[in-house]
Amino acid sequence: LGNHTQLEGPLSESSPARRFFEGDLLPRYEDPSGHAAGVKSPGGTLVRISLDGKRREIVASGVRNAYSFAFNQQGDILLHDSDMESDEGTSWYRPTQVFHAFAGADFGWRSGWAKFPAYYPDVVAPLAKTGRGSPSGAVVYDHVLFPRQYHNAFFTADWAAGRIMAIRTVPNGGSYTTEMETFMEGRPLNATDIAIGPQDGALYIALGGRQSTGGIYRVRWTGDVPAALTTYANPWEEIIRAPMFHSAATRQRIAMLKQQLSGWDETLRSVVNNQKNVDAYRTRALDVMQWFGPAPTVSWLTELAESDSPAVRCKVASILGSINDPQAHTTLLKLLSDSEVIVQRYAGEALLGSSLPIDPEQIRPALMSSDPTLATIARRLLENQDFTLWETWIVDASDDALFVQAALAGLSTKPTLKLAYDCLVGIDQRLEEARSPESLLPLLRVTQLALSRGNVDPAQIPAFVNKIAEIFPAEDSRVNRELTYILAYLKAADIQSRYVEYLRNEEVPAIDRWHLAMHIQTMGDRLSVETRMILLEYLEQAKSWPGGGSYQHYVMQACRDIAKTLPTDQAITLLDRGAELPNGCLMNLSNLPKPLTAEVLQKIIVLEQN
Repeated sequence: LGNHTQLEGPLSESSPARRFFEGDLLPRYEDPSGHAAGVKSPGGTLVRISLDGKRREIVASGVRNAYSFAFNQQGDILLHDSDMESDEGTSWYRPTQVFHAFAGADFGWRSGWAKFPAYYPDVVAPLAKTGRGSPSGAVVYDHVLFPRQYHNAFFTADWAAGRIMAIRTVPNGGSYTTEMETFMEGRPLNATDIAIGPQDGALYIALGGRQSTGGIYRVRWTGDVPAALTTYANPWEEIIRAPMFHSAATRQRIAMLKQQLSGWDETLRSVVNNQKNVDAYRTRALDVMQWFGPAPTVSWLTELAESDSPAVRCKVASILGSINDPQAHTTLLKLLSDSEVIVQRYAGEALLGSSLPIDPEQIRPALMSSDPTLATIARRLLENQDFTLWETWIVDASDDALFVQAALAGLSTKPTLKLAYDCLVGIDQRLEEARSPESLLPLLRVTQLALSRGNVDPAQIPAFVNKIAEIFPAEDSRVNRELTYILAYLKAADIQSRYVEYLRNEEVPAIDRWHLAMHIQTMGDRLSVETRMILLEYLEQAKSWPGGGSYQHYVMQACRDIAKTLPTDQAITLLDRGAELPNGCLMNLSNLPKPLTAEVLQKIIVLEQN
């Protein structure tokens, strides 16, 4: 569902994602064109609904507007999210991106300038950034007739850029890394959707839209295909190896073969149990049993959880997640401490749908994992447990990763002023040792949420304000952006000379200086008139820089907000600089001394004419 569309009715307790918040530190600037104004989290979502409509779940959230998604051969979901082209030129612009949509993932879309960057510990980073475009259809090549490098590749169409991309996923811990190529492109190649032919293995492309010529095109491989990939020694081999298992054509073929074969259960079990078989055959046999029966029993799956194959253990976890049974729950908890991160991830996803409680100590190792996918799922699991059983972790945690994840979980589920203060104390204790951006950024994120979710009054924490102010400016661009939000909220005006110096430092990337000016100006009259005028002059100049349709209007809004705070004696000064500072001047007209003189009236007429 796109970010303008929400699932109706209450979410089921089995929903992997069901707690959402905005997390704004500063008054939000919405898109001046009105796009998504007032739309709150979760934004765009990936939802899962039972056939009777009674079980409604949000699997992942924080999407802008993904047109399509696809399951890969491992059963994982990949989606290609849209950008907001009018945001180009801003520091919060997000290009089109490919995500791994695992259970509980939040991809960080929020309306206006409030989007979460990918380096936040509570945001899932994209697998690939694909630039400007309009993503449309997507499919995974679950066939054998294309060359091997395209097997299990994620094909995604881009309507605006006129291209089809092939993105190969490489397993990496609990998720993937990617290799991306432009598979084909054209002017035009306005693809609206794509699909794989289950019989011929070709890529089918639908073109059209906005008065362009439509049509259906086929891309096929005309080179040699090894006979071993297309021929089967017997019906059993066809069942285990047939491409596109999730297609209706393949399912129908398997159903027909089942009617012709004897020893169905025994043969499939033997395929699974035979350790000499490749993982793909063993897991396919489990899928066939799950779909066509007899379904694997919990007791047998518990035995398979001891398999030497991580892929088999992952499949076992996935199936057990659909079984509401205490023994299944116990087996999943054991798999949560598996030696392989990928198995832990599948077990964690399966446990997210369970209504049975988990001892937080069994989640603790996964929370401390360096794998971001596993840590995210573990945090979602922790959020579902009794807060009183783990709230002391925030104060007592000696491990930084555990502190960050527990703090994020607590601020998500039980935000209070006391909890916010506990988080700030933990951050204060760690700031001295946080030398690298990678160690500092998670602490700054927890700081933001503690301040906003706890509604902390900056006047009550002057020592903390000073400690945060000491860090600015840092050497890392990301750190400076996060410090900007925090310092603006804390009204840290004592270091405004450093803000001005940073703004004028041409060695700093222009986008970072622009980001500072846009957000620091929210301190209003806490800044000196001189500093506010410097910010106004900078942003009036930046208004002419290239950007999307909303860029200029965002800047104009900031200029006007600065001008609102200027004293009356600046009104005539601004009027004299009307051509140079039009937004500040127009906003400050009401501050002109009354009655207006003929000279002032003439200047206003000239300003309006210009």
